[in-house]
Amino acid sequence: ALHRVYAGRLTVAAVAVGGTATAAERQRTERQLTVPVADGGGVRATYGADAVPRFVVVDAAGVVAWEFTGVGNETGYLAKVQVERLVK
Repeated sequence: ALHRVYAGRLTVAAVAVGGTATAAERQRTERQLTVPVADGGGVRATYGADAVPRFVVVDAAGVVAWEFTGVGNETGYLAKVQVERLVK
């Protein structure tokens, strides 16, 4: 997982943009996620996260470097490629 591979170099987090913190934590447990789940109340306005799941890679300056909406077999690979590009 990216958060393990790049520990200390980047932060990976799931961001809950809707519902309650309790519901987000329940989903984290059910899906056996090992990344933290952050409150994404302000994410909608800041990064335009209006659909889920939405994957966003944000650079050190806070600029969106890559985004992807939806999920498929290729999602993890695509995110990894973008992260590797940023941490070179």
